[in-house]
Amino acid sequence: MKEREFMVRLQEVEPFMAELARRITGSHADGQDALQEAALAAYVARDQLRNPDRFSSWFRTILVHKCGDIVRKRPDVVSLDEHRIESTRPAPEHQMIWMLLDHLSKPCAQVLVLRYAADLPQKCIARLLGIPVGTVKSRLNRALENMRAMMEDEEVSRREVFQSKG
Repeated sequence: MKEREFMVRLQEVEPFMAELARRITGSHADGQDALQEAALAAYVARDQLRNPDRFSSWFRTILVHKCGDIVRKRPDVVSLDEHRIESTRPAPEHQMIWMLLDHLSKPCAQVLVLRYAADLPQKCIARLLGIPVGTVKSRLNRALENMRAMMEDEEVSRREVFQSKG
């Protein structure tokens, strides 16, 4: 893959990948570090990508591994970097999902993002986070139940607003 094509494709996926990295690492700074490391690794290996149409999934795989490296290396401390940075805002069609994720516990949100946004199997998530597969399953179940409840609450609130106006 030529350098120019690589840069164009990277720019296309950067907003989603930045948000994904932030969600996996739990920190904007660590997410940006992982994104930069993944971009460098992908740039160096760009000639190994046989099908340029698979760029997004190929890059996502590299990014998830870089995020995992960062998460495993960091000591168990609470991140002070909780604020959202405007430059990494998710696309409008993803904003509701990311907003709902903000209301989940960090462990539940992290597992949900790794499973559905990064498309990782449960065993891989368990290895990446250093937790049992059973814990991954219970966090996924709890996260999905909480998201469903929040979506139902949001729908009820919308109906009440429309009924009161009508």
